[in-house]
Amino acid sequence: VRRLYIAAGLAPPSPSRIVFAPSPFVTRFAAGFAAWIWYRRRHPATRAATNADTNAATNAATNAATNAATFDATRAATDAATRAATDAATDAATRTATFDATDAATRAATRAATDAATRAATRAATDAATRAATFDATRTATFDATRAATDAATDAATRDATNAATNAATFDATDAATRAATRTATFDATRAAMDAATHAAMDYSNWWVMPGGIPTTAAADLGIG
Repeated sequence: VRRLYIAAGLAPPSPSRIVFAPSPFVTRFAAGFAAWIWYRRRHPATRAATNADTNAATNAATNAATNAATFDATRAATDAATRAATDAATDAATRTATFDATDAATRAATRAATDAATRAATRAATDAATRAATFDATRTATFDATRAATDAATDAATRDATNAATNAATFDATDAATRAATRTATFDATRAAMDAATHAAMDYSNWWVMPGGIPTTAAADLGIG
């Protein structure tokens, strides 16, 4: 305070005149009382009244300061107690909430992990079973289809080979029979034609047989009588 007066270029008051008030509210009242007290001291005729007023003002200021200090101390103690109680309640509530949240999160994470693992295991087992069943069904179907196709191809090849062999044998037999029949018929027809032509070309009425069995024409033709 003295340095503030000195910095302002004023004579600082004595240390006994420097009073620290607990709050601006008290300072305002104390300043008013102090101004009144100093005013009464400058007028000696009213000193007695000033003393009475000073005592009253001092008591009032003291009571106000005491009340303010008590209020501040009570408020500080109340704030401390309230803060402690609040901190304790907050810590308890935080611990409870943290525990509940941790437990809920743990349960949720465990459930999610369990569900994921269950789904993965189920999917793997299903895929394995599906592949095995598909492989067996495919192998069976392939075997059946291969056997059916083989049987069909064998039947077709056998039928074609049989038809070819039958046709070839039939053709050969028919050709041989035709050739034989043709030769026989040709021979018979040729011989019949030759016989017919020979009979037609000869006159058997003029033929006679010599004693030796040689056929000849009339004696005149042979030059004998």
